Amino acid sequence: MTRERRTGNPVLTRETFSYLSQQQLSTLNRLERFGWNLKFVRHPLFQDVTAVISNPEISDVAIIEDDGTFITDHDLFFRN
Repeated sequence: MTRERRTGNPVLTRETFSYLSQQQLSTLNRLERFGWNLKFVRHPLFQDVTAVISNPEISDVAIIEDDGTFITDHDLFFRN
């Protein structure tokens, strides 16, 4: 039997934010005023960093691409 190790809320550290580009940080800063917050950062090998953000008020998940583009219509799948 395998125990699920990913329980609780992940801790966002300064290192997490250091992966983001200036454009991503700027977009995130603006979106935080509207209830969005950083969930986690995806940094696949040899690909651009993608910030995954959520807004619990409207139960939505979006991404911020490396160039700061805010995308709600994405093809990523997230488990609950």
